[in-house]
Amino acid sequence: MSSKTILIVDDNQADRMFIREAIENVTEKDCQVFEACDGQDLLDILNGPGNGTTPTLIVLDMNMPRKNGLEALEIIKSGTKGQRIPIVMLSNNSDKNLINRAYELGVNHYVRKPSTRDGYAHIANAVNSLFLSPFPF
Repeated sequence: MSSKTILIVDDNQADRMFIREAIENVTEKDCQVFEACDGQDLLDILNGPGNGTTPTLIVLDMNMPRKNGLEALEIIKSGTKGQRIPIVMLSNNSDKNLINRAYELGVNHYVRKPSTRDGYAHIANAVNSLFLSPFPF
């Protein structure tokens, strides 16, 4: 069984693929990556029957159908299980009010979606260092 689980949530299949490939290239082999296509799909995964696994990290888009990233973030962070899950919001949205709202709701970091594979690799390296690597204590 994997010791690390990452959930990538984005309605754009290409964006999910880019971040998934970048993360898989920099993480340890014991890391499993799962995908969801919107906030409702994410909540269904987290609350599904028999799901006792708490993700190590969630990478969450802001603008999605059914339930957007802010709505899902609010629900996740309001529960005791979700309060400790690091969430990185990766989005094209540049509305400062919405970005501030994401931080108010508990997102750990907000990053603009890159336009190149190198940009995704840079984000994956940062995510790996900040949220997936063991602390040297």
